[in-house]
Amino acid sequence: MKFLHDLGIDPQILLLQAVGFIILYLLLRRFLFGPIQNILEQRRAEVESALDRSAEELQRAEALRGEYETHLARIRDEARQRMQEAVREGQEASEALLAEARAQAEGTLDRARAQIDLETRQAMQELRHYMVDLAIEAARKAVHETLDEEQHRRVVDRAIGDIEATGTC
Repeated sequence: MKFLHDLGIDPQILLLQAVGFIILYLLLRRFLFGPIQNILEQRRAEVESALDRSAEELQRAEALRGEYETHLARIRDEARQRMQEAVREGQEASEALLAEARAQAEGTLDRARAQIDLETRQAMQELRHYMVDLAIEAARKAVHETLDEEQHRRVVDRAIGDIEATGTC
């Protein structure tokens, strides 16, 4: 103990301080460390719970993102299909209009051909009637005149001249 006295330490005070420190430690442990440890434990549990909730929310967000991407892909597919269908319908409508126009053009051409054919037949009929009338007239003149070959030529030439003069050939 002399050693402690030489250092300027009183053993009674040291003992008293040690007992006071132990009592303070026990009091702190009982009233401060326990509640602080409980608070720290609660805080750790809250943090773990928050981390778990965050992980769950992240998983839900990932699942929602996957659903959103799937839904978005489905919408894009639908839009593409509708666009293709609209293009196809447009092409079909265009083809139908072209077919209708072709049919109308063919009908117009057929009517024009029929009209031309009819007019040609009528013109041929008129020409035949005219030729028959001309032949009858020539025959009538030939019958009224007894003609030799020279006279016959002149009568035919005169009839042809009359025809040319009227301009019907």
